Amino acid sequence: MSEPLAALLVEDDEDDAVLLLRELERGGYEVTHRRVETSEALEEALDEREWDVVFADYSMPGFRGTDALVMVRERGLDVPFMFVSGTIGEAVAVNAMKAGANDYFVKGDFARLIPALGRELRDAAVRREHRRAEEEREAAVEALRVSEERHRLLFEHIADVIFVIDHGARVRYVSASLRRVLGRDPGKVVERRVLGLIHPEDAERARKSFDQVSTRADARPKVELRMEHADGSWRDMDCELTNLVGKPPIDGLVVKARDVTERKRLEREYRQVQKLESVGRLAGGIAHDFNNVLTAILGNAELLLADTTLTTEQRDDLDQIRRAAEHASRLTSQLLAFSSRQVLAPKPLDLNDVIEQLIPMLNRLVGETVELRTVLDPDLGIAHADVGQMEQILMNLAVNAKDAMPAGGRLSVRTSNVERDDPAGESGASRVIQLVVEDDGMGIDDAALAYIFEPFFTTKEAGKGTGLGLSTVYGIVKQSGGEIEVESEEGRGTTFTIHLPRVDEPPAPDHADEVEFDDVPGGTETILLVEDDASVRRLAARVLRRLGYTVLEAGDGASGLRLLREEREAIDLLFTDAFLPGVSGGELADEARELRPDLPILFMSGYAAPVLTDEGVVRPGVILLGKPFTATELAQKVREVLSRR
Repeated sequence: MSEPLAALLVEDDEDDAVLLLRELERGGYEVTHRRVETSEALEEALDEREWDVVFADYSMPGFRGTDALVMVRERGLDVPFMFVSGTIGEAVAVNAMKAGANDYFVKGDFARLIPALGRELRDAAVRREHRRAEEEREAAVEALRVSEERHRLLFEHIADVIFVIDHGARVRYVSASLRRVLGRDPGKVVERRVLGLIHPEDAERARKSFDQVSTRADARPKVELRMEHADGSWRDMDCELTNLVGKPPIDGLVVKARDVTERKRLEREYRQVQKLESVGRLAGGIAHDFNNVLTAILGNAELLLADTTLTTEQRDDLDQIRRAAEHASRLTSQLLAFSSRQVLAPKPLDLNDVIEQLIPMLNRLVGETVELRTVLDPDLGIAHADVGQMEQILMNLAVNAKDAMPAGGRLSVRTSNVERDDPAGESGASRVIQLVVEDDGMGIDDAALAYIFEPFFTTKEAGKGTGLGLSTVYGIVKQSGGEIEVESEEGRGTTFTIHLPRVDEPPAPDHADEVEFDDVPGGTETILLVEDDASVRRLAARVLRRLGYTVLEAGDGASGLRLLREEREAIDLLFTDAFLPGVSGGELADEARELRPDLPILFMSGYAAPVLTDEGVVRPGVILLGKPFTATELAQKVREVLSRR
């Protein structure tokens, strides 16, 4: 069922507006829209009705998108504002976000549009709900100061629970809202001690608040307490105490208790997400530095191995160094996949190979008490996906299976080719690769099964899960054009079945086709090499000069920019790290395109760079050499890029 969406389009090109509306409709929205081109028309549209979202072209004749942003924000409208432009660059986009835009998209590349729009609409709804809740709270506080009759009406109809207690903390009155909030009959609570509803761990804090408000008439302490619901669960309550002793008809201590269980849950989830983001940033930073080290080790080891004067023992030693570095590279790649910071580049792959290479890590994840079994179809077809994404799917499902088998059990991973009877399935594919991950653990009940792919939903106790694992799996499968199904029964285990589109292409090689370095053709072109890590820069320069290229070296973005301006006509290729101190690789590339639109640009990076990716997927047109790389991989990639001119 389509979701209604009122969209205001600040766009002078009707065709671009049609493309955007079509993308929104494909994303499941039933769009009501209006397109405007001038500030006057925008004013009229904003007066006309409330809009769910505003999309604006960044640059239009006589009316800039930033002007539209200012007009919307000056009205105090908390509505998602997104730029859609064919000309917006990274620096401009950053400034637009600082000015109050929620997101930006390049025309023709709407891969992030629907998830980003959904996120912003949800965030706006949460903000509106928070404002509504705060306004309601302030109204309730003010209402407590009105006349005796209005106090009575407030007690009966307010959404919060109102207790009137005596000095002994015995309940003399409780509002009817108690039934809705705590599921209890108000009549059965009167004359009971209110401490009987409070969690034992919070009882002392409650007593201190009662003593404070009892001894000081002007005190209005606030305290957070857990109160027991009739079903045995505990609800987080935000309580405010007021001393109305001697003020008829109340004549007691008033406790206004608001159920903030949902708010507290959201706060916990937010803190957990912050922790995950911090871990991800840490993993990315470590991987960036570690991949630089591995690049130097792999490249220099390969150059040394090309020396024909080495003894057999020396060659064996160097080969061990190379193999150890390659193993470290795989571990780094898996770390990045686990923290969702890997550069994602879908390609034809053999899923069996991915599983076999991951088996050692899966065994470590599930532990000795879980038996890992694999049944892999030897004639399995080729899938089109990202290796890191597939590794992340398998690791997330393995961790979930382990948690479902605390006393041990069996985890099975199976692959097969499947011919679907219904070619009009969600993925639109009839020939698919099937991946089945099955455990014989405790299973999932029907109530939880309906929500397992929702972000933050978890059946684990606090501190034991983020609720992001299965939603990440779901997102990866959908992003790869596939489908995922789950079957489970309490006490009988869980089975996840994933279908991925099958392609008629050979798997892409993982390495440089096993060719020797000296067999790679070189050239006489001039290459501007910009890399802040001295060991990587020395290696790359040495490799390229050995192949006959002229190399200009720069240790940071500013130096690279200066060389680019001084030698722009002589430079045939810009080879730059994505992350550089000062002037970033992305900014350097933008300047290069301004000076010479036809100049080839080759990036290198150790993890997902915001200047290179959208949602971690390499942007179309970006040529990337991932770190760590070997001398042969560097030589082949440079020759490949230069040959495209």
